[in-house]
Amino acid sequence: MGTSIARVLRVRSETMPKERIQHVEEMAAKTSVKLAFPLVFFIFPALFVVTLGPAGLMMMHAFSK
Repeated sequence: MGTSIARVLRVRSETMPKERIQHVEEMAAKTSVKLAFPLVFFIFPALFVVTLGPAGLMMMHAFSK
């Protein structure tokens, strides 16, 4: 092509970290979308049972009297 290999390697070595950072940022942006399903269907219900369960039992006991 007419260009020196040293120049091509220098430019490539400068762009590789930028590409790597962009790839990692894209993966990080997709992570929140991937975590939404497990959070909504598994973690939040268990959290509600643990936090609101005792209060619900106390209310059931109080209203049954």
